[in-house]
Amino acid sequence: MATLTFPSLIRPGPSYIAWSLQSLTLAHMSPLSGAVRTLSTLGARWRFVSTWASLEGTDRHVMEAFLGALNGRAGRFYFSPPEWVVPKGTARTGVVNGGSQTGSVLNVTLVAGATFKAGDFFEVNNELKRITANVTADGAGAASLAFTPPLRASPTGGASLVLTAPRAAFMLIDDEVGVTVTTGGRADVTIDAIEAFP
Repeated sequence: MATLTFPSLIRPGPSYIAWSLQSLTLAHMSPLSGAVRTLSTLGARWRFVSTWASLEGTDRHVMEAFLGALNGRAGRFYFSPPEWVVPKGTARTGVVNGGSQTGSVLNVTLVAGATFKAGDFFEVNNELKRITANVTADGAGAASLAFTPPLRASPTGGASLVLTAPRAAFMLIDDEVGVTVTTGGRADVTIDAIEAFP
């Protein structure tokens, strides 16, 4: 099944969104001392719960058709964090500087002096990342981006960073998604979804 693009609605954005990162960790508590050891593993996933309130007319019909096309958890769709269409910093273009990079730091080439602010999102290698520390590119445009979650796969050198409307592929948490119809034929739609990747 093809990955769908989230519909463009006439009304701007959701009325509510809770955006979170679900990390994967292993934990062991000593039965003798109570000391806890934890290990972070790959596979952290973005999750969001969002409500579009009082949809009517075309917006309501488009959203209902989109939810039907997903066929529950079987479908996949692209979604971007609504408040982060562009970075809060000045960076607008960039590429990966060198191959075989792993972990939570990525060497990149930006426009000289370009900035990222902590909290900015970017997409690389079809993975959605969030900057964890402010960064400013040097005079040659070199910068090291610290982000979360860690890379699942190494991007190729020269791969482009997606800085405008970065996105990830999501799936619904449940097979059943309801549409609550209110007075006047308006509909409230709540979507609970988690990042989906191979």
